[in-house]
Amino acid sequence: MTTRTMTPAQEIGSEILNQIQWGVKASLGMHDVFYSSKGNDHGIACQIKILPFLKSGRRGRAPRNVRMDITLNGLDYYDISIGYIEKNLTWTEHFSIENVGVESLNSLLLSIDWDGPEVCNPRYWPVA
Repeated sequence: MTTRTMTPAQEIGSEILNQIQWGVKASLGMHDVFYSSKGNDHGIACQIKILPFLKSGRRGRAPRNVRMDITLNGLDYYDISIGYIEKNLTWTEHFSIENVGVESLNSLLLSIDWDGPEVCNPRYWPVA
């Protein structure tokens, strides 16, 4: 019998996935999840569906697949980045935040899934 050990990226990524409530995952349409590493910071990357901002500053009407990265930083907090690649291959950042505690993770992620003028729904994430 062989024992399989997980890499640090797999361990941390698995823990992040366990900490995100299933309803939040469903609300965001989270899919194509994989473990990621950036130096000593490990986490997950995935696709989610949101209503992005248009160049006019208004929200689009059609949901768009965007990439979300959640990494555990050296302070044991999460850094979250959400964005997408434009047709001209430039990265457009929709939202990013550093040092989010685990107790706030689900509220923050749920606040991203809305169609208002702010990036995050102030009902769930009033400090953004």
